Amino acid sequence: MARGRPPIFLQPEPYRRRRLVDAARLLPVFGTFLIIVPCILLPRGLVGTTASLMLYLFLVWTLLIIFAALITRYIQKAEQSGHRPLTGDAGSDAGEGA
Repeated sequence: MARGRPPIFLQPEPYRRRRLVDAARLLPVFGTFLIIVPCILLPRGLVGTTASLMLYLFLVWTLLIIFAALITRYIQKAEQSGHRPLTGDAGSDAGEGA
């Protein structure tokens, strides 16, 4: 009965890859939050708000591109290090050795 149980702790490399994939999935949500909230909370009637808003949006957009490129690079390094790519859910890796 204990043979089919998944291990309690994950190995470090697959765990890091999963967290990188999770970060890649959350990046658009985080970016949407960074773009929408300041636009909604922008005080009206201030001089120069349009220019500062455009500068902010360009900065956020650029940073999202950089973070996406970094996350993609780290995921590719993890996959090239001899581990199989992540395609299934969490339960598929755990029962692999049984």
